[in-house]
Amino acid sequence: MMATCKPVPAKSVTSIDANPVKPAPTQAIVDSSSPIDISEPDPAAPVITDVNFSETIQSGVAFGEGSVKFSDQDGDIHSAQFTLVDGGCMDFEYFAFDPMDAIQKGDPFSGIFQFRQACVKCADSESDVILMQVQLFDRQAHASEPAIYQFICR
Repeated sequence: MMATCKPVPAKSVTSIDANPVKPAPTQAIVDSSSPIDISEPDPAAPVITDVNFSETIQSGVAFGEGSVKFSDQDGDIHSAQFTLVDGGCMDFEYFAFDPMDAIQKGDPFSGIFQFRQACVKCADSESDVILMQVQLFDRQAHASEPAIYQFICR
């Protein structure tokens, strides 16, 4: 069975001066207790529209099979980076490859590429929940919003 995960947009936060000057009567007052999100997605950045991955993987024995559905208006994606967010006893930062080498369907502008991933669970655990993030990068230094997926390592 495959788990379907939707991209989770990352939020940018602009910090506000902790010691604001008292505003003049004509100035707006900004509530510094809540962050302000002024980021706009880059229209030229690649977009991850779906991530599918195995729900459970056997620790140290098998690879999980996955796929990433994407679009890129420039068609110049050159790197998919998979980063470990939380992984029990897994000990690595990330792995990356050129997704055009693993394209399953479509073309550089819109398609699906495959990936494989193994896992290692903690020795004193029956199973670990592994949380991963995938992000796409293109040749013009644009980055997609990261997409989060998780699986169980048994």
